[in-house]
Amino acid sequence: MKVLARLRAVSLRRRELRKRIRQSNLSPEDQADLLILVRTVAWLCRALQKKTVTVERLKRLFAKKTDASAKILG
Repeated sequence: MKVLARLRAVSLRRRELRKRIRQSNLSPEDQADLLILVRTVAWLCRALQKKTVTVERLKRLFAKKTDASAKILG
């Protein structure tokens, strides 16, 4: 399955996934991390579908600032 299609599937099943994560035997910290990831994927899929996010904004959100990236990204 292509990555974007897989992300869309995760976004659509997020309630089910959240429930399963909460019921798991993962530590509370791991549960919190996974719940944030599920929420982020859902937001990203919605933003891409609605075209409310730009590549530049994604770069700012996800790019780690380093000396090298500053030279490349400007």
